[in-house]
Amino acid sequence: MAHPDFRWDAYVNCRDGDSLYRGLKARGAEITREPEVTFYEMKEFELKDSNGYLICFGQDTSLEPDEID
Repeated sequence: MAHPDFRWDAYVNCRDGDSLYRGLKARGAEITREPEVTFYEMKEFELKDSNGYLICFGQDTSLEPDEID
């Protein structure tokens, strides 16, 4: 389980967070925070996996699409 001083067990940067979110939600993932853009320009969502770990997925919204590759 999560360390008491940290919110997430893992943070994963991704390129297409919206597609990832839709796919995970369609498969019944336990979404604990819906996608939202943070003040630090990351679009993030969180889920709890089958072992109880809290994982955050984030996509950098400050980059133009051609800068991501």
